[in-house]
Amino acid sequence: MSNLYDFAREQILGQQLNWQASAISALLVSDAYIFDAAHRNLTSIPTAARIKTAPLPLSGKTISRGIASASRITFPGVIGDGSVVGVVFLRADDGLLIWYGNDGFGFPFRPDGSEVVVSRDENFGGFFQI
Repeated sequence: MSNLYDFAREQILGQQLNWQASAISALLVSDAYIFDAAHRNLTSIPTAARIKTAPLPLSGKTISRGIASASRITFPGVIGDGSVVGVVFLRADDGLLIWYGNDGFGFPFRPDGSEVVVSRDENFGGFFQI
């Protein structure tokens, strides 16, 4: 599943969220989180479901043919309870949830302290499309 959160769609279409200009971070989530497109901000994700308490910033953000992309994200030493089931992109300054993805990245998996790399779908050309 690869989905934009509903409020993020509104923010993008209302030109209040700029993929390239906004500081956007990535967060791994465990099976304690159940995706809901109506979720608006980081407080919608239980603390216990956040694999990394400090989200990692995205770099190299681009837009081509309406597809949002970024450089690969490397999460060092991933540990946690339960299975890692997805990645969430959020706006860093206010925690606005933007996108949830759980396919094409090797999810789900059990964290064992190894590095986890999340990168765009090369066939698709990015993470999501508007």
